[in-house]
Amino acid sequence: MSSHRFRYLAPRCNVGLLDILHIEAAKRFGCRWFLSFDSASGCRAAAAALGRKLFPQLDEHDRESLKRLGG
Repeated sequence: MSSHRFRYLAPRCNVGLLDILHIEAAKRFGCRWFLSFDSASGCRAAAAALGRKLFPQLDEHDRESLKRLGG
């Protein structure tokens, strides 16, 4: 499942395979919140698109990435 999400998310925002694996691991272990201070990638937007709550909240860069994901 991670490879499918990677193929969907990678061209739309700046995420790597490890970013997707972190998001998937959070989901797998039942985490509702995703904590990330990485402002240089689309990891935070990808986590939001996949249903995780974020800390800190989305900033303008994250919202632009989220728009590219259709969210």
